Amino acid sequence: MWLLSTDRAELHYFSSPEDVPGGYAILSHVWDKEEQTFRDIQKLREDCASAHATIIAPSVTFFKRKRIPSRRNLNPRDHASAKIRESCILAERHGFKWIWNDTCCIDKASSSDLSEAINSMYRYYSLAEVCYAYLRDVPNKNNDGWEQHFRGSRWHKRGWTLQELIAPDFLLFLSGDWSVLGTKTDLADELEVITMVPATVLRKEVEPSSISVAQRMSWAAGRETTRVEDEAYCLMGIFSINISTLYGEGRQAFYRLQEEIMKQLVDTSLVAWGYSTPSLSVNGGDSILDHQDENYHLLAHSPHAFHVSNAVSFSAPRSAIAAYKRSSAGSDHLRFGKAKAQASSQAAIPTFSITPFGIQAHIQAFKINPRTLIAILLCSVTEGRKDLPLGLVLTLCSDSPDPSRPLYHAGCKDKTSIHVLRLVRLPQSMEEVRVRGKPVSLKWRDIYITHWPPPRTPSNPRILLRSSLSGPFRIPKQAFQALNRAKWTLQSVSRKPPVWKGSTPMGFTFRDVYGGYLVITLGRCTKTSDRADQLGPHWAIVKPYGDAPPASLPEHDCLRDHICDWRDRMKTFESSYFSFQHSLTLSFSPCPINPADTLVVDMHYQER
Repeated sequence: MWLLSTDRAELHYFSSPEDVPGGYAILSHVWDKEEQTFRDIQKLREDCASAHATIIAPSVTFFKRKRIPSRRNLNPRDHASAKIRESCILAERHGFKWIWNDTCCIDKASSSDLSEAINSMYRYYSLAEVCYAYLRDVPNKNNDGWEQHFRGSRWHKRGWTLQELIAPDFLLFLSGDWSVLGTKTDLADELEVITMVPATVLRKEVEPSSISVAQRMSWAAGRETTRVEDEAYCLMGIFSINISTLYGEGRQAFYRLQEEIMKQLVDTSLVAWGYSTPSLSVNGGDSILDHQDENYHLLAHSPHAFHVSNAVSFSAPRSAIAAYKRSSAGSDHLRFGKAKAQASSQAAIPTFSITPFGIQAHIQAFKINPRTLIAILLCSVTEGRKDLPLGLVLTLCSDSPDPSRPLYHAGCKDKTSIHVLRLVRLPQSMEEVRVRGKPVSLKWRDIYITHWPPPRTPSNPRILLRSSLSGPFRIPKQAFQALNRAKWTLQSVSRKPPVWKGSTPMGFTFRDVYGGYLVITLGRCTKTSDRADQLGPHWAIVKPYGDAPPASLPEHDCLRDHICDWRDRMKTFESSYFSFQHSLTLSFSPCPINPADTLVVDMHYQER
């Protein structure tokens, strides 16, 4: 690993964190737009060394021109960025000769160096003698209301800072002027409220590995990363998992992380994400099943899917875990053998493994109707003073590619719910479970479950909006990224004839991780002209829908929805949805290729 010397801010290489004499400090912070990189620090050292060589070289002309910098300015630390300089000064004052900073101690030009650093990040922070958590947006303790700023700091919202909060033994919170706000231990109770990470974990009384996978995932549910792949990479240390870093793979990174967790950890709470209900057809009745939904897969598409999983725990008999580990020792986790299945039956622990047909599960389950199973996960959710067992809802897929391998989706939709329901809260005793008044038959089953949705292929209308010369709107590829980053996924696009002029509106339906819908409708007005072949102003509507998208697209209001009447052709649509305040701003500008008839769409999404 590369470390900065605190006295000069120069980079030095050490083979491992344990080899650093006297230990090292480490910095945790939110990146600014401009940060000095590994190459910048190396160049700064070279420039200062070159200036020093100029001083000691005898040159009368040079002296007369007064081009010699003073000796105090030859220290690279004096010319480093304020964040690097102040962190070095503080660490030196605290007696440390070395400090690690992720902005400049990783050679990001080297893919191997970057991959090694990302896979070792948790270890770097856990082995540091002290971690400085620099909160630039928090005033010092002499200011009234600093606690409120502390609670709302951006540092608590970033994905990478989660492991930087948990890993170090000794963490100092610093204000924007580098004064001490407190330690992680002192502020543990307040931090639990802010981050949902238990104070016992922060005080190192409980190891993170003893907390269920679902709970650990929920800690990251409200956090953001600049790169979508980092949603997975920033969690590797928290689960003691290593996977290769492949920037550009998108959400596939989070699926790979879950697969690796599934292979290495005996914890079925990995699949206990999403909403649960205490009465989903367990005591009678049929569910309304709708399989055309990406939330009907076993693995989650992002940590945000675990936002309601903080009270989910995993519990299995110690003897069962030991038996499972013995059956798994030396085996290929990606295969599912009979010996392993038999061992898991005796051990009473479900097993999952990846196959080309989906995730093969050996699990206890009972039927509630011919197409629906409830699988026992050995997980529970805390409700008041009770721990209620959880069951996973599995619905038979009608389009299984191989009839000999029953394929199921995870989840269904209840008549009274606006959510995709994946989990059922069961009575504490299975003897209390009844289906249509009869006791259930619980037995071990070998089934396949769909693991993640296939890649989406854009529909023809969406392509036309990008490639047509005469269309009323053009949507650049980057336009939907604002919604994608906010965990909204394009669900469908209303189909239109190959040549679309806008007289019939076009709707874009988005779905988010909480189960809600957002519909953006675009068109051109036909009410302002007497001629059928003449179209009026462009218009746009944004509407949220909590339970399901509308059967038909809304009609526009000329006084409200005409884009030409908006100030700067821009409008913000605000909504309160599932207790979240969010807004989507649409802005339009004339297309340089066809400015008379085509508007280019841009979007900005914000959640508060």
